[in-house]
Amino acid sequence: MEVISVSNIAKKFATVEVLNDISFSVSSGEVVSIIGPSGSGKSTLLRCIANLETVDTGSIIIGGMQLVKTTVSGKAQYADKKTIQNIRRQVGLVFQNFNLFPHFSVMRNIIEAPIHVLG
Repeated sequence: MEVISVSNIAKKFATVEVLNDISFSVSSGEVVSIIGPSGSGKSTLLRCIANLETVDTGSIIIGGMQLVKTTVSGKAQYADKKTIQNIRRQVGLVFQNFNLFPHFSVMRNIIEAPIHVLG
């Protein structure tokens, strides 16, 4: 079962094309590494999947829920607020420059945000 499906996404910052026609899928239990040189779009890709950044075109499906799709006019159309909230409950992201609580274990640092979000 695919847990993440990314199809033909593109993202520009002004005139700089950061993501160009990126497509891949991740199945349940699969481990994936995104590697590349600095500035190649790795973090932007992850931020788009986590809905912290918007795509210009393409499709992202997470856990069977459509986050974004391209309309007939070629523009990105995002899901309604309720669907986005449901997706956010399933997606977590640890940033490159993360700030951990020194008095928490690694596990506690990772689960702290979902505990506050989900209750």
